[in-house]
Amino acid sequence: MSKKLQFSIKEIVSILLLTVIVSLIVFMCVSIAYNYLDSSPEIASALIGAGGNFSGGVLGGIVAYIVAAYQIKNSTKFEDVKLARKISSLLLLIKAELNHNMKLISNCKEDFANRKNLELLNTITIDAWLNNADKLGEKVSIELIESLINCTALISTYKSTTDAIEENLSNGVIQKITDNIQKIEIEITNLKG
Repeated sequence: MSKKLQFSIKEIVSILLLTVIVSLIVFMCVSIAYNYLDSSPEIASALIGAGGNFSGGVLGGIVAYIVAAYQIKNSTKFEDVKLARKISSLLLLIKAELNHNMKLISNCKEDFANRKNLELLNTITIDAWLNNADKLGEKVSIELIESLINCTALISTYKSTTDAIEENLSNGVIQKITDNIQKIEIEITNLKG
């Protein structure tokens, strides 16, 4: 897998500027050393050594900066992708639970209206939401969170109804669940993008 290094214009200008400065310093040190070479070989040797050490340090610093910047960018990107996958998984669990509830209510709404099979209301759950709502974090839009809170409150109220449940109420709950499933799908798509 090939990876491309991407630098901003500011980083490229900084690198070029530092390279020019280092080159000038090395050139000046060599020039000074050349002028003193005849009169004092010790001073010339010291200047060449100092210039080499300085330029080597600066160039090493530039390389270290480039490597560190690249690693930080990749680390941040990796963490963002990891978090998006985790949140997508949690949203898929909530979506699966909503799908289950919607299918159950759709299949049994006539029975519930006639006060039959009311024990199936116990199989309606909001556990995935309750167990994972606090883990969704800042990556999920506040609109989706509020919509899911309203939806799960409606499902909870629907589930606890002891009277005959009118089909209009069942249809309203089904519509609310359908709307939230669509919102979850949009949110998952946004997290992948």
